Amino acid sequence: MNAFTKAAEIWVPNHTESDRSSHLLASASYYGELGHFAEISATMTFGYGEGLPGSAWQCGHPVLWSDLRSDRFKRSNFISDTGIDSGLAIPIFAGDFLQAVVVLFCGNPGTASGAVEIWQNDTQSPQQLNLMEGYYGLLEQFAAISRNMTIQQGESLPGKAWQLDQPLLLQNLANRHRFIRAHSAEEYGLATGLALPYIDNHKNSHVVCLLSTLGTPIASQYEVWLPDDNQLKFHDGFAIDGSDLHQRYDGDQIERGEGQLGKVWLSGVPQLASQNLPAPVLCLPVINAGRLSGIVRLVL
Repeated sequence: MNAFTKAAEIWVPNHTESDRSSHLLASASYYGELGHFAEISATMTFGYGEGLPGSAWQCGHPVLWSDLRSDRFKRSNFISDTGIDSGLAIPIFAGDFLQAVVVLFCGNPGTASGAVEIWQNDTQSPQQLNLMEGYYGLLEQFAAISRNMTIQQGESLPGKAWQLDQPLLLQNLANRHRFIRAHSAEEYGLATGLALPYIDNHKNSHVVCLLSTLGTPIASQYEVWLPDDNQLKFHDGFAIDGSDLHQRYDGDQIERGEGQLGKVWLSGVPQLASQNLPAPVLCLPVINAGRLSGIVRLVL
């Protein structure tokens, strides 16, 4: 298995009296075998609007840079041998306050491997989504189709996640009744999709979509946990190794502050753990209008 996700980072603000004079500091990271890139990244901070994390902070919504060779990417000189092609930054806000920025770096391992997208609602047609930015590697036909389409609220993966206002996992993207780009997805071997809906402080909606094949997955395991009353419960999941996650988590109920997921629920701050684990684990909250709609747990 050749991972589509090359590295992951969490950046948090060191708050000062004025938030915009704060800087983002590295809180947690995973770089795999990218030792030199890790060393450079550990020395960096980002101001408001600076670099990829700072840009997401300033914009107030997810940002995808599909070309990291320009000067706006502060580490552009250090990615030539990393396999990194694109960077996705997701800011996590609690109301007006930035909690953290999660960054995922993805790359094309030489085969048609996956896609990262950000869809946004059209201000002229508020009930539909248009593609804001996408990274598709070698998926040229899939990219062309995606860039020339609109998705209605409730339609397909991004539209359904937007309608539900919660993370949505979809397997078997080749099923045309559930995924409107099914034919192209089948052609390229795209099998699994994860959609994360976010609403910025201007009430604009953005949906992040992570699409991957079984051979080059964005994550080896996907889990979606949703709040139910005062507990967090397993909603859906998929593991590359075929494990039955519904059976594994059957009846599990997580309290606020309990374990990694419960701490994310309590604090609203994402967590990335890799020490003493067989694979790094990212827990990413989806918070809109100050309310947690779900937590995605990704085993990278």
